[in-house]
Amino acid sequence: MGAERTDLRQLLWLVQSEISRELNALRAEPAAKSTLRPVHEQILSLVGERGQYMSDLVAGLSLPKQTVSDLVAELERSGFLQRISDPDHGVKKRVTLGTKGRKWLGQQHAYLDAVEKRWMKAVGKKDLEALRATLVRLARVSEA
Repeated sequence: MGAERTDLRQLLWLVQSEISRELNALRAEPAAKSTLRPVHEQILSLVGERGQYMSDLVAGLSLPKQTVSDLVAELERSGFLQRISDPDHGVKKRVTLGTKGRKWLGQQHAYLDAVEKRWMKAVGKKDLEALRATLVRLARVSEA
């Protein structure tokens, strides 16, 4: 008999859990003073620098359209998001980051860069780049 095989889901969950724990600790710091809930952060991450259509957010979150619309409205009222007319589609609205959302995204990038540097020290640059490339390919398969 060979060595016991670790479930891939468990491995992915363990790594994601580390990031989530650290993000929760970061969110709890007095300097953060954030009213964002994890679902808000997920929306902001999906919107990203390019923005998204509401239909893409609904699909990405797997939540009812009304729920996503309500959450986007909350984030819009608090300055994290804005809805703009899409120049390519006229009537269609694109959800983009507002001033607070751009600041939040910058903080997240800085935090995730620090995590990646720590991981790079642990596993090496080559392995971390290979992991990223593999995850990108798997994400494309999942989206298809």
